[in-house]
Amino acid sequence: MEKTKVKKKSFVLRCLDGIEVVGNRLPPPMMIFIFLAAAIIVISGIGTALGWSATGEVYNTKSMQIEETTINIVNLFSVSGLRYMLSNVINNFMGYKSLGMMLTIMFGIGIAEYSGWLNGLIRKAVQITPYKLVTPMVVFIGAMSNLAENAGYVLFVPLAAMIFKACKKHPLAGIAAGFAGVSGGFAANLMISSGDAVLSGFSDMAAKIMDPNYNVVASCNYFFMATSVFLIVIMGTFVTEKIIIPRLGEYKENGDGTLIEESAEMSAKDEKALKIANFVEKMRYMWHSMKKSVESYDPNLVSPSGLSGKNGGKMEKYIPNCVSGEFIGKVMATAISVAESNACMKCIVAAPTAGSCGVLPSVLVPFVEKYNIDEDTVLKALYLSAGFGQIIAHRASIAGAEGGCQAEIGSASAMASATLVYLRGGTIEQSANACAFALKSLLGLVCDPVAGLVEVPCVKRNVIGAVNAITSCDMAMAGIESAIPVDEVIDAMKAVGDTMPCSLRETGEGGLAATPTGKKYAESLPKL
Repeated sequence: MEKTKVKKKSFVLRCLDGIEVVGNRLPPPMMIFIFLAAAIIVISGIGTALGWSATGEVYNTKSMQIEETTINIVNLFSVSGLRYMLSNVINNFMGYKSLGMMLTIMFGIGIAEYSGWLNGLIRKAVQITPYKLVTPMVVFIGAMSNLAENAGYVLFVPLAAMIFKACKKHPLAGIAAGFAGVSGGFAANLMISSGDAVLSGFSDMAAKIMDPNYNVVASCNYFFMATSVFLIVIMGTFVTEKIIIPRLGEYKENGDGTLIEESAEMSAKDEKALKIANFVEKMRYMWHSMKKSVESYDPNLVSPSGLSGKNGGKMEKYIPNCVSGEFIGKVMATAISVAESNACMKCIVAAPTAGSCGVLPSVLVPFVEKYNIDEDTVLKALYLSAGFGQIIAHRASIAGAEGGCQAEIGSASAMASATLVYLRGGTIEQSANACAFALKSLLGLVCDPVAGLVEVPCVKRNVIGAVNAITSCDMAMAGIESAIPVDEVIDAMKAVGDTMPCSLRETGEGGLAATPTGKKYAESLPKL
């Protein structure tokens, strides 16, 4: 009978075996913490009895000077020490800077997992990530989690285990990779974190001892930190793949039904949660971009053609004198500003088109600011706005080249009016009536851009669309109903658009574009 040859382990593996044996014999982390805390209490009592103290130079933050200071031991091994610990336990707990962030994120993760979003996100990440890149991805994300300070240890390490499990890798290897990344992230990161600012402050104080004029900034160590990220990813991946995973052996699912074990495919619940979350974030991005288009207006800019610019600033200055009131004046100024920004090639949100980009933000932004509407409510209102816009686009058109300016400014005005009704607490029927009022008021509006540019008369028509949206909203909120249902109004808009001659559908050949002055502008543009 042949003897089975046992492969001799290398020195490194034998060392790891020894470390593993010792580690397995250690008590749970909570017990280690309790033992160490008890040891500190006892040592403080011994130190007090023996009169221990420490004298050294300490930086006094009040006097801004280095002073020699003697620090005496606080005796915790006494009645007063016990009273001190008990009376300060809550302050110590609440004083932990990362606590608030971690509790908030953990609460969010709990909701995300219950809704199916977290499982869906992990499954989607697994589907699009090559198997060989899973480990480096986990180590890299772990390193970057340092931006959330100590939260990476509490939050990302277990998530790393979930990611590994979803990829049919050993979850314990995921914990090791995630822990290595998070730990490495305290000395290596592609971004400057709050920890770097704190450490640079300590270094700055130390440097000023030698040179009072020397300044240490948070980014002083950036190049070392940034290049170290790649070293940590490479080393973390190597150790995980070549040492940790082989030592753990083949991973066999335990059948507990968690996460990916049930199915490698995304469930309908996971898919729905992921889509909803992504849609909400996309709408949030749209809203932020819309606000930015208002805030970034430059009253000194003029469009390349010279046909538009500076009028938004003029209207802003005139607001106190507006016959229509301060709010309407603000709406008018905003509509012109955003539309002029579009002509000046700045970032705007096409809602529903670039030519009508000033209508919706000019109605929403001033209203939200005036009445302090929360962002979640605004996002819901924007979904309603998109819904009305989709119906108009489906039944008729939102393109000036197809249905005239009624399809652009008219549609934007209808969307804004319906949205404003929602924000004011109106019903869906009132939103529909407001949409109908706004469209009826601009029915037949032609698209006649001078020189074929979306500037004259387009910029100022944004004002008409915005103010029309507000008056339509007020009529609907007053209980006035449209005699013609909104669906029929939309159908009528399509019919009118279909009968418009091509010269009045964005060709720049009819209407204002065909006036003597309009033609002069068009003829002068090539010379600019």
